[in-house]
Amino acid sequence: LFSSCQDEVEIYEENVPVKAIIPEEDKAIIEQLGLDLSTLVDKGDDYQLEGDIMLSKEHLREYLNEPEEGKTTKQGYISNTRLISIPKSRNITVRIDPAIPTSGSASIWRQAVIDAVNAWNSIGLTCLKFTYTTASSADITVTREYSSDNAIAWTWLPNYQKPSNKIVVNSRYDNYEYQANTLIHEMGHSIGLLHSHVTPATEGGIVVPGTPNIDDSSIMSYNRDRTLLPGFSKYDLFAIRYLYPSKLPYINVKEKSFSSGRYTLTLMNHNDFPGGIRWELENAKMTSYFSTSHDIEILR
Repeated sequence: LFSSCQDEVEIYEENVPVKAIIPEEDKAIIEQLGLDLSTLVDKGDDYQLEGDIMLSKEHLREYLNEPEEGKTTKQGYISNTRLISIPKSRNITVRIDPAIPTSGSASIWRQAVIDAVNAWNSIGLTCLKFTYTTASSADITVTREYSSDNAIAWTWLPNYQKPSNKIVVNSRYDNYEYQANTLIHEMGHSIGLLHSHVTPATEGGIVVPGTPNIDDSSIMSYNRDRTLLPGFSKYDLFAIRYLYPSKLPYINVKEKSFSSGRYTLTLMNHNDFPGGIRWELENAKMTSYFSTSHDIEILR
């Protein structure tokens, strides 16, 4: 619209997107999580990072509820410290939301879910077990939405030792060739794995000893060959078994044993576990993580 005065011109444009102002505090938390801040997109209730990793704004600060020594943002093989609990890892139920059609091109996502579940269960020598179910109480629901983003699918990271409760596939890619590999990748995020096509050292993280800093053949890499199933590299298998071994020595500490303060726990027979110990604090706002030391400090 133009004003009638020739000396003053006012222009009003409709449907002009307004760039969201992201709080600096949120940016700082995301940086501490070891995710690439340059990829940050505000999605309303969530932040989207690195293409397919979602973080809930409501629960963003909860990702940092861990002891100071546990704040290595990527622990194990390109994985953050927010792993799921051992009891939960033994039976992770997965369901397909009715939003995914049972016929037509989009229905292929249903078979892709089954293929992905079978792929994870084929690894062996790990406590991880995924179970397909139709129950609405499933741990992970695979659903379908449309997005103009390039992401084929996306999910959230674990919180409170539980896997992401939802994986979303992009209906824009119903005819995409690599659905099963993509779902395997997203299931990796749901249990705590991060991307393996970046160098963790630049993001405050570490890798499992004996694995490379970057593994482009990994199921967690954007550069992998997505035509191969199940798509796991040899280092994927090594790392998954390291993070979630079939017989894992770990210490479970009940919340009622602690009040506010600082505590140090010591495992006396630590030499029996040279690969590291997994400590878990039950029913508390602290996520589980590994320690290669027999001493661990807990902040409450």
